[in-house]
Amino acid sequence: MELKRGWRVYLQDEYGTSSEAMDHMITMGLGRSTRQEKCDAYAAVMLLERYFSMSGDGVELVVPKQPELQIKLRKASSIGTDVFLD
Repeated sequence: MELKRGWRVYLQDEYGTSSEAMDHMITMGLGRSTRQEKCDAYAAVMLLERYFSMSGDGVELVVPKQPELQIKLRKASSIGTDVFLD
């Protein structure tokens, strides 16, 4: 869906983010029900922090199957933007 909207899509290994998030919330003193409720949100934050701290290293760019979107992706790459321009 995002590719069709003209957004670049990246894949990043999220291994361990849920357990890291749970450990972090335990350290913060959050209760069990709060931890269960917020685990995905904290894991997402940790995933984004990992992405930015590594300056995007280790991510995989998803290449669209549609040729017209591949062309837009190449054009966007040449001007250094993360969205496809029409």
